[in-house]
Amino acid sequence: MIDVDWNLKTVGATLPDEEYLIQTFAQEVIRRNRATDPNCTATAGKTAGGSAALAASAAWSQFGTTSISITPNGVSSASSCFPQGAAGLTIFEAGKTYTVSAYVRLTVAQTGTLDVNARRISIRANGVIQAVSAAAPNSAAVTRLSVTFTMQPGWTTTAIQVHNGSSVAAQVLWYDGLLVEEGATLNTYYDGSTVDTTSYVYDWTGTVDASASTISFAATSPTSSLIVAADTAPHTKIVRLESNSSRAAFYIPPRDFSILLNPANEWFRNVKSMKPGDSWTYSFDLFASNTVNVYVQARIQRDATKEGPVAFAEIDGQPFRVVPGINGWQTITGTVSLPADEPVGGFLIFGWQVFPGPDVFVDNLVVTAPAETEDRRLVISGRITNVTVQQMTGAGSIELAVTGMGGITDLDNYVIGDEPWGTESYYARVSRIVALIPFSAGASVDYAPLPSPIIAPRDVDAQPILGILSEIAGSFAGVAWPLYDPSVRSHLWIEDPADRNPALIFAADIIEIDACNLDRTQYEVSQSSDQLITLVEMGWMDNDPIEDSYTNRAVQIIDEDAVALYGNRRLSVPSEIASEAGAIEVGEAILDRARLSDWSVTGVSVTNDQLAGAAGQLALMRLLDGRLRPASLVEVANLPEWVPGAVSAGWLEGGSIEYRAGRWHFDLYLTAADTGS
Repeated sequence: MIDVDWNLKTVGATLPDEEYLIQTFAQEVIRRNRATDPNCTATAGKTAGGSAALAASAAWSQFGTTSISITPNGVSSASSCFPQGAAGLTIFEAGKTYTVSAYVRLTVAQTGTLDVNARRISIRANGVIQAVSAAAPNSAAVTRLSVTFTMQPGWTTTAIQVHNGSSVAAQVLWYDGLLVEEGATLNTYYDGSTVDTTSYVYDWTGTVDASASTISFAATSPTSSLIVAADTAPHTKIVRLESNSSRAAFYIPPRDFSILLNPANEWFRNVKSMKPGDSWTYSFDLFASNTVNVYVQARIQRDATKEGPVAFAEIDGQPFRVVPGINGWQTITGTVSLPADEPVGGFLIFGWQVFPGPDVFVDNLVVTAPAETEDRRLVISGRITNVTVQQMTGAGSIELAVTGMGGITDLDNYVIGDEPWGTESYYARVSRIVALIPFSAGASVDYAPLPSPIIAPRDVDAQPILGILSEIAGSFAGVAWPLYDPSVRSHLWIEDPADRNPALIFAADIIEIDACNLDRTQYEVSQSSDQLITLVEMGWMDNDPIEDSYTNRAVQIIDEDAVALYGNRRLSVPSEIASEAGAIEVGEAILDRARLSDWSVTGVSVTNDQLAGAAGQLALMRLLDGRLRPASLVEVANLPEWVPGAVSAGWLEGGSIEYRAGRWHFDLYLTAADTGS
């Protein structure tokens, strides 16, 4: 939970720079006045209606020094002016809405027969008035008129018309301050000559008084954008967001930043990360004037520095939330979420974008992540052999670099066999060795059924336990895996890979990975004859009962069909099997599983961000779990059609697991499950 208060701050004190982040903005155009010569300096480009006389008049102006006077000709009440010309404008786009406004002035009331549109602004298209404003009062006054319309696709000659509407030459109407903007809002007038402020910049898009105008937010001035501790009843020890000269966004990291930060500006140690698809709740108290809108937004920091890469989270499903001020305190609540299509997550920081004007006050920011069920998994067990401790930048922060060995390697430190071993079966030999493991080794061994011919006697003479067990497993077509057993420090599993059963090695459930989460440019399936065996040469011990001695001999088990195809591909297996028949039995088992050209899969590379949903998270935990991971059955779903069906499931034979940049990275090596290799 992110929980921010400012109870330890001194009222009036500016928060240190490291305790918040100001997002600065470059100058940005926010409005455009499409009128050319909007403050009426000349008659060029303007067209008279009803034979009226047009002039740039200094008798009155709302802006600048002149206006345009519309003087009737004494006959026609159609007296008017087309400020942008009567031939049709190209400043409007079909389907868009525009608002046109201007100030008009009368010095006397109009008399006589008046035009129906007298003292109005209209939009004329295709020879017909399509929209018209309300009429100005028929009295001596200055009035602002406006009309809003939506440009239609069929309007080919669209023009703005300012109507006098009188035929009496003495009844002059002046207009000034023409504003033509996209949108349905009547905004404050401006042009390119409006004086810049610290907050806004005004420009002409071309020639002065003969082109469109823009108003822009001024670039952020960080020196005048501050967060200050304050008191505003009934709240105490709050923060005031000051944006005195330009807009700025103030971002607050979680908790008390003086604890989290260090001189290198590193943020977020031991703070919960927001993942793609996460949705959290937020709440804060806000005081803002009723003339102010505050824009609530949030962003995701993807590393531990202010300058690091960011993404923007959504506030209540939108890029930002607009909160109108009410000239009092209000509690704002909602949800903040990171879209599921974001590639990676990061650390949430909450922010408010404010504009020049009255100060904004914030208190009691609380952002809460949903409760999670803790799921602890043993990633690896073993013995630490080396530790490096390094002081990190930041008070009290250290980093440990640990080197270790799997616990089963401890068995190499214990030797057995003070007395010779007699003739016995595979099971008896393994059981003998297990019985000789010292209690202090903290080890246990389990083994699956393997071919079990009789083994010759052996004068062991103090051999390491692990080496002997691995040798025996290989001599009988088996392999030895280190596995986790909670009751001991080290556990070894000897199995027959041709009859692999995940249920027997604590991995009864299949690990499922969606191929859609894999990098298709890295995923590779291959079938090679490099590992194929066509001839097994098994060693065995021939007993001479008269001399009571054993002679090393060998027998070849040959796959004639495979030799014809691939040639002699020999595998020599030394053993202490005490009969030729027993050696042939084991050799055939080895040849049976090695005579086929196996499929293998590489490039199964995923991170925990790509293991989405309940199934993905379950796969993540099983891959991390040292008890389930070795030799687990991995199923890759949604494979493309070109991938052989044999590799849709495979045995996890090896790979690498790394934790970096806040994520687990898996690079797995699989062999096809249906080959049993």
